[in-house]
Order: sequence, then structure tokens, then C-alpha cells
Amino acid sequence: MRSSRPAARTGRPAGVVGLVVGLLAGLVVLAPVLGRGVVLSYDMVFVPDPPITATVLATDGSVPRAVPTEMVADLLARAVAAAAVQQALLLAVFVVAGWGAARLLQTRCGSAAAAVAYAWNPYVAERLVIGHWSFLLGYAVLPWVAGAALAYRRGDGPLPPLLLWLGGAALAGSTSALIATGTALAVLGVPDVPLRRRPGRSEAGDPSGRVEPRRSGPAGPAALGLVVGFAAVVNASWLVPALARPGGVPSDPAGVPAFAARADTPLGLVGSIATLGGIWNPAAWPAGRNSALAVVAVAGVAAVVALGTSRLLAASGAGLVAAAAGGLLLAAAGAVPVLDGVLTAVVVHVPGGGLLRDGQKFLAPTALAVALAAGHAV
Repeated sequence: MRSSRPAARTGRPAGVVGLVVGLLAGLVVLAPVLGRGVVLSYDMVFVPDPPITATVLATDGSVPRAVPTEMVADLLARAVAAAAVQQALLLAVFVVAGWGAARLLQTRCGSAAAAVAYAWNPYVAERLVIGHWSFLLGYAVLPWVAGAALAYRRGDGPLPPLLLWLGGAALAGSTSALIATGTALAVLGVPDVPLRRRPGRSEAGDPSGRVEPRRSGPAGPAALGLVVGFAAVVNASWLVPALARPGGVPSDPAGVPAFAARADTPLGLVGSIATLGGIWNPAAWPAGRNSALAVVAVAGVAAVVALGTSRLLAASGAGLVAAAAGGLLLAAAGAVPVLDGVLTAVVVHVPGGGLLRDGQKFLAPTALAVALAAGHAV
């Protein structure tokens, strides 16, 4: 007899599909550089036999941007060639991202669509060119964070797996940890939106007509507090040096307009970030994003996402959609009147507010929601 529990709960068939799709996507995208030595691209700097410096250990008094990701990579490069470490980490971005996104879907076709959409999109392309390899590792972990948070909220899993994935996000650096923690709290704590079910279908769109048991309500204060406290502990490697730095972390208000998102399509700023692009550096924009053909492609993507959004809400709850909306707001904040003033005040006056300058980074939950909506549509 067929179980009423969706396949996405176990994640096994969908996970295999996502792993294969992510691996294939990574091999295709990285084909020009695999096996060809160290790759250098803007902020992505790997060198043979990297030294463990005071900057990497966050003991030189500088802003702790390299902690802890570069230290982990440099330690790995002591055992394996730096080029092999770099290429393995880049390939892991695609594999872990596609695998994680696919596990949140119920069917193999939907899982494959979500894996492709999450592993390879304008957001990943732009961040890859700009060299944010460590941040992309955190991006790859995000579906696992969201899945573990959703499982706990549904009563399908304990809290430790979520904490484990938050620890993995912490290894990818400060912004990754902030996005992962915020997404987890949204999935755990945002109340669900009541949805009208169509006759003969479950909440997740099961044509068998069986009704999936409803999720429990938002997680309690104890669970939310534990998530916040654990996140603070696992991020101590950069939090403590930042808070203990003499004079604090410098906050230059000029960084807000410098790192503000920009329109990289004919659709303007909103259309560009809504389609997961708009990084501040035009040199990182994928070819074709500024063409008329992009408008046609965007229309197709928008139709698919609209078709799958209601099922995304039914399957994953309102928390992930709320995190996606928050990501869009932060992405636009630096380039929108009034919001740019608020963002500048946060950057200047709030400790750690400088993490929000490059707001387009915070489209990671939006990318996950778009990929899952596409998968549900399929």
C-alpha cells in the first residue's frame, strides 16, 4: 500500500537525482578549469602551499573576513595540492546545492528541475565570477538548513540535525551563517498561511486524495533561543575577534552605494534581482542578461514560479517564502530611496551592520524558493 507520507520526507530517491544533477552541472560549468591548476578570479585567490598567517587566524587585529573558511582550506592544502582542494570545493558547491534542493521535492522530475534551478542560475554565476567561493559553500548548505528546520517543525526530526547544518554554514563565513540562521528562524517561527485544498488533492498536491497530516505550529521560544545561542557559539571564531577589535569594525557609509545592487537586465533593478541577478560589479554579469531575450526568458520563469508557489506554501510553509521576501528587500535596500538611508544607518551605527552592505548576497533564500517553486510546478 502506498504511504501517505511524501517522498520528500525521506529524501532518498529525490536526493540521488539531485546529487547526479548537481554533479553533472558542476562538471559542465567547471570543465574549463578542472585539472588546470589554481584558478584566480577577483576575490578567489588560492596559492600553492598557503601559509597559515595571523590574518587567517584572526589574530592580527584586522577585520576577520577570512575566518574560518580560509583557515580550513589552507589546512586542507597542507595535505592535498591547493589546486585539488580548490576544485573539489567548487565542485562541492554544485553537488551539495543540487542534492539539498532536490531532497525538498517529492517527484524525480520536480527534484531534477529544482536541482538545476538552484545549482546553476544568475546568482551562482555572478558570485562564482566575483570569486566568492566560500560564500557559495554556505549557499549550497542552505537547502539542508531549511529542510532540517522544516522537519523539526513538522515533528519529523529532532533539532540536532538543524544545529549540525548551522555549524556547516558557520564554516562558510559570517554572511553565510547570518543567512542560514535567519532562514532557519523564519522556517521555524513564521506562522503558516491557511490554504484552500482542491477536492481530491492533499496539501502537497498528491493526486491520491490522501490528506497529509498538518504541520505543527511555530516552534517555541526555547527552540528558537537554542538556535540563536548555538549560532552565536559556532560563529565565535569571527564574532569574538570582531567584537574585541580595538575601535570596533570600521563602518564606511560609502560602502552602501558602492555595493548596492544594479540592474543587469532591461527589466530594471527589481526585475534584475527578482531573477536572481543584479550584483554590483558589471564585470560579473553573465553574457546575455542585458539582452531582449532575457525578457522572454524571465516571462517563462515567472510563469513557472507562479504555478508552483501555492504548492511551495503547502509543502514548505510560509517561513521559507518570508525568508525569500526578506532577501529581496535586503537586496534592493541599498539602491532604493529611503531604504538606502535606513541601511546606511544600520551599517554605521549597528555592530556588524556592514555585513548587510552587499545586499544582493541575501538573495540566497530567494533563489531556494524560486528553485523549489519551479520544481513543484514541474
